[in-house]
Amino acid sequence: HQTKHCQHTSCTQVMASSSDIVLPPPWQSLPTAFFEQEEEFPQVILSYQSHSTGTNQGKIWMWAVANGLRNAGITSFNGYQVTGGRDWNEEWFGVLPECKVVILMLSQSYFESPACVKELKEACRIDKPMIPIYLEKVDVSGYFLGTTAEQKKAANFIRRFLQGNCVPPPDQGFFQGRGPGDFLRNIQTLVGTLKKLADVDVKPSQHGVASTAGSVEHSQSATAPANTTKRHEEVYECEICDFEGTLADVRYHEEEMHPKTFEGAETGALSPPRPTIPRETSLAECEKAFGKPLTTFVNDQGTLCLDCSDVSKYIERVAAVCAVIASNACPEWTSWELQIFRGGEELGHALKTNNTIVTLALKSTWHIGDEGAKAFAEALKTNNTLQSLGLNLNDVGPEGGIALGDALKTNSTLQKLTLRSNNIGDKGVTEIGAALKVNDTLEYLDLNNNKISAKGGKAIGKVIG
Repeated sequence: HQTKHCQHTSCTQVMASSSDIVLPPPWQSLPTAFFEQEEEFPQVILSYQSHSTGTNQGKIWMWAVANGLRNAGITSFNGYQVTGGRDWNEEWFGVLPECKVVILMLSQSYFESPACVKELKEACRIDKPMIPIYLEKVDVSGYFLGTTAEQKKAANFIRRFLQGNCVPPPDQGFFQGRGPGDFLRNIQTLVGTLKKLADVDVKPSQHGVASTAGSVEHSQSATAPANTTKRHEEVYECEICDFEGTLADVRYHEEEMHPKTFEGAETGALSPPRPTIPRETSLAECEKAFGKPLTTFVNDQGTLCLDCSDVSKYIERVAAVCAVIASNACPEWTSWELQIFRGGEELGHALKTNNTIVTLALKSTWHIGDEGAKAFAEALKTNNTLQSLGLNLNDVGPEGGIALGDALKTNSTLQKLTLRSNNIGDKGVTEIGAALKVNDTLEYLDLNNNKISAKGGKAIGKVIG
């Protein structure tokens, strides 16, 4: 971030003087024009590092994203729109609480920028919904901010918020894709995630439709092949219909055209087989799956943080983790934080027989959905050890909310349940409210950002007073 440039010149002058900075081939046709702030409080705020992936490349990629969102009818705000001598800090942090979601444009240099880290920490502090998009490979393991006590604490605090909701998912590479077509499809996916995660409003665009030769246009139907030109890359097939395309094309097609089948698919090009959970797995076998002793994944707070989302290893890792949980093979760690690719149902089943875990937070890359929430609900009916369960940002819908509410009627040990930023709605919250009438154990319940209307609010308000 160039946090002081607005004190010396206007943004329009900055952009004019940087006109020689363009996107590298083959993305040069993407629109990257500067435009002024269009609303006092835009729905989306962009956090980025100007010098990501090369000299000023971060700034140009930011404008590519901002223009893509603008063409899709979504308003956004970024630091370069702070013009006319206005104070950058006052404007950026003044808009932050009013926006619906923060898009983090991450690169390794992002975490080397004090301004970017300041933005990220404040967004985390107020628990603002965030969507990470990776411009290059980024390592957020260990003490990625530095080795001082303050930097270690900040890294542990921030890391929890960077897991899940990544666009595109980890197996599809970085946000830029391989060319303009991939980039625009990622914009489409980003728009869908914004609507789903934070209920962002999409307004009719007045700025045209971005398009590139040989690639999908923004207005193109998801049912049409995303590319009409021949590509020298592997072709994938939809398991439900005859659609063919790249991995990104088929994934987007299945999500849009076959959401129910896609969500629960057991097999398929994009829905890998679920892990088969062995009856017993030793700690040594679990550590073999992760390539390191599990003690190396324990943070300063004593929480075991395991990332199972690596596409090439997720079956092995999720299977090992579930088996260890089910067999109580790690009694020394009572606090767990897991990031999964798939396996929410399996984790729920494993918890049925676990009697050692007290705190569990699930950071999901592919979201456990209603079926995963139902499995966790069944576990809560028999598990008498778990006291804190975190299922934030996991696409839990009304059915999952109803199942969890039903479980709370009989569970007598859970004290904290966080369900922030799901889609539980009025039906789910009504069932949870009914459970609270008979449950005298739960002390903390977070239902923020769950598409709950005044009707649902009244239903639970009657119970909690």
